[in-house]
Amino acid sequence: MSCCLPIVGPGTHGPTRVGCLPFLCLFSFILAFCLCAPAQEAPVPKNVLVLESFTDRVLDSVEPLKSELRSQAAWPVNFYVEYLDGYRFDDKGYQEGVVRTLRHMYVSRRLDLVMVHYYPALQFILRHRDELFPGVPIVFWGVHIRRLPAGCVPNPVGK
Repeated sequence: MSCCLPIVGPGTHGPTRVGCLPFLCLFSFILAFCLCAPAQEAPVPKNVLVLESFTDRVLDSVEPLKSELRSQAAWPVNFYVEYLDGYRFDDKGYQEGVVRTLRHMYVSRRLDLVMVHYYPALQFILRHRDELFPGVPIVFWGVHIRRLPAGCVPNPVGK
């Protein structure tokens, strides 16, 4: 299914880190209105890919996010987390290798959502979305609104 807002992002108008609450509200909205399974069927796990911009685990917000979202979701959520080396994105060969790797790893998995943390991963996914994850909703956080390309987000959401 597709979502009415293909790309949305909390925390897009300030350089400060965004807590989990606004992000959790946005993610719950997406899950409730865009990815819901019919009530009479057994819950089908939702597959969520998280792309972290950096391999530095100090900036990692994935574990608390996974725990909180799993506790709030009405169905199982499978998380797949990929740590990108955003500092190397200027190297075209590196980006091509990441595209090949992600395509290979996720070609057989039906993803329900791609979550992107910080600008380098967002820039990467905007550049390669159609070839990697066509039609999959994208949620991003930790990106200053001034870094977004014009028209990228029709109605930015966030705190």
